[in-house]
Amino acid sequence: MNILVISTVSYRANGIANVIRNLYVNDTFHNENMFFLFPLDNDESMISDLKNSGYKVFEFPRNKKNTIQYFCQVYHMVKSNHIQIVHIHGNSHSVTIELLASFLAGCKIRICHSHNTTCTHKAIHRLLTPAFGLLCTDRFACGEEAGRWMYGNKEFRVVKNGIDTERFRYRENDRERVRFQYKIGEDEFIIGHIGNLNRQKNQAFLIELIADINLNRACKCLLVGEGENKDDLEKMVKDLGLEEKVFFCGTTKDVPAYLSAIDVIVMPSLYEGLPLSLIEAQASGLDCVVSGVITKEVNLTGKVYYVNNLNSKEDWLKEIEGKDIKKDRNKYSQNAINIIRSSGYDIKAEVQELYEYYKDKVRSKPIGG
Repeated sequence: MNILVISTVSYRANGIANVIRNLYVNDTFHNENMFFLFPLDNDESMISDLKNSGYKVFEFPRNKKNTIQYFCQVYHMVKSNHIQIVHIHGNSHSVTIELLASFLAGCKIRICHSHNTTCTHKAIHRLLTPAFGLLCTDRFACGEEAGRWMYGNKEFRVVKNGIDTERFRYRENDRERVRFQYKIGEDEFIIGHIGNLNRQKNQAFLIELIADINLNRACKCLLVGEGENKDDLEKMVKDLGLEEKVFFCGTTKDVPAYLSAIDVIVMPSLYEGLPLSLIEAQASGLDCVVSGVITKEVNLTGKVYYVNNLNSKEDWLKEIEGKDIKKDRNKYSQNAINIIRSSGYDIKAEVQELYEYYKDKVRSKPIGG
């Protein structure tokens, strides 16, 4: 099979990139002719993982200034490589650019994969809706709400954001190692956040909570990720005098170790699809306190707690302060992993289902058929 996977966001530590990595960096697709296309500003180590798997990787600028050039590049890639399947990962109907280029280049199987429940440029999203509906042949979504956002009343297939559950199992030695790295004692309470440092993830509100939290033990915060708001957030931490409480950890391939070190995940997002990071956190045996906009589908273990009033610090602090760090994390993690696997969020099964879907589609729509 000749397959082109396109991401509309940079390939670095973010939700879409994690899904792509989990789906394709494995043995299942190694014998297929796989191509990957990303915008610029990617994580070179992650790009290397794809190349080391034998895949062909391309990076083209995708923005308003380069729209025509980008369109032509996608067209040429699909045409010259006889692509049979284009699988586009995105958040809005702006993927119509890739869909149209693929259609004109002769690709018959054009999959859109929705990863969110809203977007930044809603006017453009609505403007492109009619063309999107005509050009998209197969509709995927990370969850029900993300599917309804992208496809309305049309049918779609939920491709669950699966994880390697064993990789995210709680480990005591990782907890000790990360806490030692940041000079955090075992009796200190750690609030954690995994995600891009941007407006959507709303880390500024989380930092305000850290400033106001009132526990009978020391409290620290680990922010794992990079992003456009990092400088502003660092200034905010400094202005509030929280340099000894809030740590910017950057991006890391060692996310499971950080989850082991953390006591509770807090995610005050303004909007989300179905965050893979919350599945990972649950596998580590963590309680998660999140905004009410996040889909209830992600609450596989019953350990995701929703705060519906996003701006109420009192509600957030009450939920966070009520979490117990004295629980048996090994037991919680094992129970969570069992639930995640039985719920269909184990990546091995999801990869095999996707592979079979591709094969069935190619058989039904052969080149020249």
